[in-house]
Amino acid sequence: MSLHQKAAFVLTAAFLLSVGINFTLFYSGLVPNFVKMDPDPAAQVSLNEETDQLADLARDWAGWDDTVAFMTARDQGYISANLPFESFLENGLNLIHFYDHDGALIWGKAFDLGAREEIWLAEFPQDGPPLQDTLIRFEETQSPNAGLMATSAGAMIVAAAPIGDLANDGQVLGTLVMARTTEATPMAPPGAGGLTTPPVSAEDQAAYALLLSFVASSLLVGIATFLLLRASLLAPLSRFTQQVLGRRAPSFGATIERHDEIGALARALSTGHAPRQGNGGEQVDSTPEAPLTLAEALADALRRLPSDCKGKATLTIDQSLETAPAVQAPLGELTQVLCRVLEAAEASIAQSGRPDGQIQILSKSEMDGDRAMLRLSIMDNGSGPAPAAHLQRSAGRVENWAGRLYVAHSSGPQTGERQSNVTHLLLPVAA
Repeated sequence: MSLHQKAAFVLTAAFLLSVGINFTLFYSGLVPNFVKMDPDPAAQVSLNEETDQLADLARDWAGWDDTVAFMTARDQGYISANLPFESFLENGLNLIHFYDHDGALIWGKAFDLGAREEIWLAEFPQDGPPLQDTLIRFEETQSPNAGLMATSAGAMIVAAAPIGDLANDGQVLGTLVMARTTEATPMAPPGAGGLTTPPVSAEDQAAYALLLSFVASSLLVGIATFLLLRASLLAPLSRFTQQVLGRRAPSFGATIERHDEIGALARALSTGHAPRQGNGGEQVDSTPEAPLTLAEALADALRRLPSDCKGKATLTIDQSLETAPAVQAPLGELTQVLCRVLEAAEASIAQSGRPDGQIQILSKSEMDGDRAMLRLSIMDNGSGPAPAAHLQRSAGRVENWAGRLYVAHSSGPQTGERQSNVTHLLLPVAA
């Protein structure tokens, strides 16, 4: 499996793991909780009815003649007769406030009915209009404002009705506000005058749980992805880099057995140390050159040929290689060059379609000026394209060893058709 395939496998596994975790968390934990939080239709109808009833009560009191007279004359007898604690208790009201047309509080009280104690709500201050002053703004006669309001005593049903002679001129003299807590919401402790922190709702708790589950699952998937990438890619690359740089002994061991690019590179370098970049950017060997025989390098190259390049042609090695002098070249790079030359010869025969493909290898000593050289000639009878284009990088390597690599071909005596390719490798003889 190549590195690309391993990376794709790890990322796909991480994605599927993330989907699986989120699916499990969502459908096993969150969905049932949301189902439990689904409002009871009967309770919703009851709340709507209670809101309508409070709005009707506020409208009746606001349109009562005595209330209209109180807003005009501010008669304290109205308060004594109609607004004792018993009136709050009898009507189930926690708050009654009277405001004039400008929003100033004329009279108002609030009680904890269970504790029979007067309380103060921050949303309905004693020295001004309610914090939500739009509740009491009636520019002309209209229906009461009613609904739920979050207060320091918990959720309350609030109704505000305009006070005035609605049957005649419709002049608005002020606003009557009534409020009561719902049965499910307890009152604040007696005497609590400041804001109290309302409890976190079940919906908020579910939202927090959903957010935390996504964060936790993402963290787990991230850790799993990192561990998989580290085990399959990062750690092997780190070990291989240390081996190549010589921080460990140059034995690639199990790395060669990998079936990916790391293994392929390890096999290519296993016969010598890793090349490094020279000052001009060219590849040079990182270890001193040592004398070696071409027979040794050729045998190693034949072992490392890809399986699809073997068996396509008959290989003949001349006996001259057995007595050929040693040459001065790095074994690892020379093996790679020979592999490339043999692969090019096999490709030439394969493209020609010849069933009788042959590759001949022979050597001879010669002089190049005052330098002793050894010529290795690899000839194939393929009529495919000459392999010179495939050997340009190898030719550059050979030049770094003070040698030469070039390709020649021979043609038929009459038609000019190419009959064979010959790759010549000239290497300096070791002193």
